[in-house]
Amino acid sequence: MSSILQINNLSKRYGNTLALDDFSLNVNSESVYGILGPNGSGKTTTLSIILDVLKADSGSYQWFDELPSATSRRRIGSLLEKPNFLPYLSAAKNLRISALIKGAPIESINTVLELVDLTQRKHSAYQSFSLGMKQRLALASSLLGDPDVLVLDEPTNGLDPQGIFEVRNIIQRIANQGKTVILASHILDEIEKVCTHVAILKNGVKLTDGTTREKLVSSDTLEIAAPDLEELQHVLNAFRGVDGITRHDDKLLASISDEVDVSELNVYLINKGIKPNHLVRKKQTLESHFMEITRGDRE
Repeated sequence: MSSILQINNLSKRYGNTLALDDFSLNVNSESVYGILGPNGSGKTTTLSIILDVLKADSGSYQWFDELPSATSRRRIGSLLEKPNFLPYLSAAKNLRISALIKGAPIESINTVLELVDLTQRKHSAYQSFSLGMKQRLALASSLLGDPDVLVLDEPTNGLDPQGIFEVRNIIQRIANQGKTVILASHILDEIEKVCTHVAILKNGVKLTDGTTREKLVSSDTLEIAAPDLEELQHVLNAFRGVDGITRHDDKLLASISDEVDVSELNVYLINKGIKPNHLVRKKQTLESHFMEITRGDRE
């Protein structure tokens, strides 16, 4: 697995606002890397810098282990802003213009239209398209020239549920072809369903990064009580999948992984001579887990 993108300590200010603060990231090939954060967190600024639309105040980045160049740029497809398609032209004719601008083969138009499920509408005027179809055509344009990497900024923004579903499927289809996708979004569900890796940004600061499973899979909370809380805590610490035990009034609160079976835990405690008088598992939503990650950072 080779390195596709290396970001080293990027910072960017807009007047008095620090939009990006010493941001570093490494993206490997054949991954779908999500940059997740609320609006104003620095996602679009990051993508604009690595696509050479904006200049960073400090820091650097490399594509394919090389300094940015016209050659490396041709290996990158992007969807950063609303595409400038002509409303009265068909999908195929708009893509023909895009292909000529990019120097991409005209023959690839049919291939990308098929990939985004627009073959049946290739001769329809752009102005007749739904928002979802317009976004799929924009994805088709970004795929002209068969790039190795696709960089997408909020690709499902403004779409209805059907449009979101269609765009997600296309991104997964692209990834399954061995391409690397770098995707910015403020939608937690989108990152969880599509991305293999994630970096979480807030106010221009990277809070954490890693595999999506590591960073976004939440743990449940176990509320448990027994007559002797100290002994209960000592015994709980030895049970696999139980972590982060704290005392709250007359109960213990423990983070537990999905693999923990509460009935097995109860039997384990009884075998150790402890009879719990309160035992409740509380499921944590992904949203609440994300709020925990981002809570407490600087506003």
